[in-house]
Parts: sequence; C-alpha cells; structure tokens
Amino acid sequence: MAQLWISATHPAPVIMVGLIKFFKRIVALLLIPLVLAFVLQAYFSVTANVIWQDLTWMLVGLIGYFVLYVVLIGNSLRFFEVFEHELNHTITAMLSLGTVLRFRVFPAKDENALKRSESGQYAFEGDTTALGSGCFLVVLAPYFLPLFTIPLLVIRPLTPELLVPVANVVIGVTLGFHFAGLANEFRTYQTDIKLETLPFSVVITLLFNVIILVLVISVVIDNVRLTFEYLRDATARSFDYYRFIAAWIAQFGILAKLQEVVALLSA
Repeated sequence: MAQLWISATHPAPVIMVGLIKFFKRIVALLLIPLVLAFVLQAYFSVTANVIWQDLTWMLVGLIGYFVLYVVLIGNSLRFFEVFEHELNHTITAMLSLGTVLRFRVFPAKDENALKRSESGQYAFEGDTTALGSGCFLVVLAPYFLPLFTIPLLVIRPLTPELLVPVANVVIGVTLGFHFAGLANEFRTYQTDIKLETLPFSVVITLLFNVIILVLVISVVIDNVRLTFEYLRDATARSFDYYRFIAAWIAQFGILAKLQEVVALLSA
C-alpha cells in the first residue's frame, strides 16, 4: 500500500537487497522464541492482574466497532484506513529522522488496483533506503501502531471520572479500527510485506501488537505499572526459552555436527 523512495544517487544492488531479505528471514526464525515468550506472558499477566469488568467499556467500543464494520461500515471507511496507513508511515519516518518527500491517498476502487499498491503512497529519503529498505519500524508501523489510539492513552489519565467510560469506549473503537485495518491490509501482495519479507513482518507485527495491547489495557484499568512488570517478566521468560534451546542444542551436539558439515563442504 505504500512505496519507499529509493534515492537515485544511491541505487540498491539487487544482490544486497536479496541478502538483506535472506538475513531478515533468519532473524525472524531466531525471534520466534522471543515472540512466543511475549505472547504467553501477555496472557499470564493480563489474566492474573486484570478484573475483566474494568475492561467492559473498552470491549463495548472494540466489539461494537467490529459488528458495525462487518454489518454496516465495510469499505465505506476505506479512505480513512488508507489515510491512517500512510500517515502512520509518514509520522514514523519523520520520527526516525527521514525526510518525507511524498504523501498521497487515493483509494483504489478495484481489487486489482489495490494489489498494485495504488491506494496510497508515501515516500521518504533516509540513510537506510540506500540498501533498498527503509527502517523496518517505519515500513511495518501501520500494522502494529494504532495511530488514533496512542493520543488517547496520553490524555486518558487526565480524563474526569465522569467521562472515563466514554474515553474507554473511544479507545476501544480506535483499537477496533486498527485491528480491522490490520486484517484488511496484512496481505502477501502488500509492498510493505514484500519489502520486509513475510516471516519477518509476521513476527514483528505480532510482537509489537501484543506489547501495545498490554499497554492499552494497563492505561484503561489505571495500572500502567502492569506494562513495566509485563515487559520485565516477558524478557525473563524469553531468556529462559533461549537458554533451554541452547542447552538442547548442546545436549544433542547439533552445533558440532553443523561444524563438521561446514568443514566438509569447505574442504
């Protein structure tokens, strides 16, 4: 849905782009234990610390949006979805010190045009674009960053008690908007996904969505400390997983066997 500007004075060699994509697939594989740890810890942290009644109004907004989206809204919000998607790219590009060169939103009316990534464009120039890929956080930001929810999380602690239910409903609605857009836009034909490779895009999107969801829940229940405890426990759990894998590899001598294979091939 978006296109990166590749500086004409710094063309990206095809071989370099291929190597970067191969590296990202390897990184995605290595990140699986980390993502698993953060997902499981999110479940344990939320179920152990959250009274579900405290999430009632947020869930009303979230579920209500999904119902209206399926029954009534559908593609009528396509322009706003594309706008939020491209704006997300643009804001994160600016935060990463990139120079925004182009921002366009023109929703396509047919699926073939959508597959050609013609529903919106953004362009920015930065150091990493010389390698054929912008910062992966910029490229994948629309898939994990609920742009309309974040400002609400900032003002939520300042909301008068009488308006807290309303604020929680609005947070739920914006979260529903994000997840509905994610379900619509995360496709293998998307330029963003092709650029970052599907495996890498999946693990990064899942990881950050889970972290941000815990943050949202923490703000809604007025317990931001939960987020920090979650990050601490999830990090510890991920270290445990990696230690287990390392011990398993050592136990079966897998690394030694790989070294023998490499030595044989290089002989």
